[in-house]
Amino acid sequence: MVITVHGGHNANVPGASSLLDEVREDRIITALVIQKLRALGFTVYDTTDDMGMTPNAVLRNVVSNSNSYNADLNVAIHFNAGAYDLAGDGRTTGTEVLVYSRESP
Repeated sequence: MVITVHGGHNANVPGASSLLDEVREDRIITALVIQKLRALGFTVYDTTDDMGMTPNAVLRNVVSNSNSYNADLNVAIHFNAGAYDLAGDGRTTGTEVLVYSRESP
């Protein structure tokens, strides 16, 4: 199985930054996910984009990078914005899972 993994955003388009630095943190998680998947025997490519200057450019670059590997699975690592939950009151939002398959259910 071929898998592509990318960390979201980049220094030019930083994403979430109030509770944590999304770019720094998702790069850490991306590297760990890639390491673990490779240890399990998968072929894994890092398709993180650090060059795009706009959100659309980053997305285009990631899609182009990922499509070049004809991967079976594409994984994006993000830390989406929350409800500014500094106190930890349980109102934080941002969990997101998107699944796309060419096969019908």
